[in-house]
Amino acid sequence: MRGRIDIRETLKRSLHGSVQVHCEFQQLTHDLEDNQILLWTLYQTSRAPLQRPEVIRAVRQAYRVLSGTVDHTPKYGADCVQSRPQESEQDDKWSFCLT
Repeated sequence: MRGRIDIRETLKRSLHGSVQVHCEFQQLTHDLEDNQILLWTLYQTSRAPLQRPEVIRAVRQAYRVLSGTVDHTPKYGADCVQSRPQESEQDDKWSFCLT
């Protein structure tokens, strides 16, 4: 959970006798599209004929961790290249997707 105390609203309410602190917060969620793309990529990778046992273990472990909190939804190349203005060019450099 992430949030902040609204000082102005808290002070305004305290003038009317309220002792409660006014907060705004956002619920933390792991089920974001980026994580869904990552989970789908791990799923597809786990079905590939991987040779090295340590790679197979790492892919399966990462898949198990994400699959508990992220929706397993098929993703395609178009899902990976959507326009995201808040991301920098550096972030784009690291974006990838396997379909």
